[in-house]
Amino acid sequence: MSEPKVDPQEMVRLFHSGVGAVQIAGRLQVSPRTVNRWLRRLLGTQYRANLPVLEPRRADIRRFAADGMPNAWIAETVGVHETTARKIRGAPSDPEWARIQLQIRHDPDLARLHEEFRPKV
Repeated sequence: MSEPKVDPQEMVRLFHSGVGAVQIAGRLQVSPRTVNRWLRRLLGTQYRANLPVLEPRRADIRRFAADGMPNAWIAETVGVHETTARKIRGAPSDPEWARIQLQIRHDPDLARLHEEFRPKV
């Protein structure tokens, strides 16, 4: 299987400007794994996957977690992977939020409202 056509220099430029792998992947329409693999190849030991995005976002993640926001929403809002949000918050999501989130994902009107009114950082 051939690798997707990517612009490695654009990845490096975005990374050095503080954009995380998940956001780079979204912008370049590739997977976060592809971004991480390329950045490791190009930057070697200089590359630490979450360093540019995590430090300034920890407070936001914890604030949203304290408000009871589920990990998936925190990740979407802050621009990190859901696992990263879960690890930083240090606590599981509220089960009620998980139930509501499932309803939102299955109802187009609720999904549109979620996108319109979710917190922007």
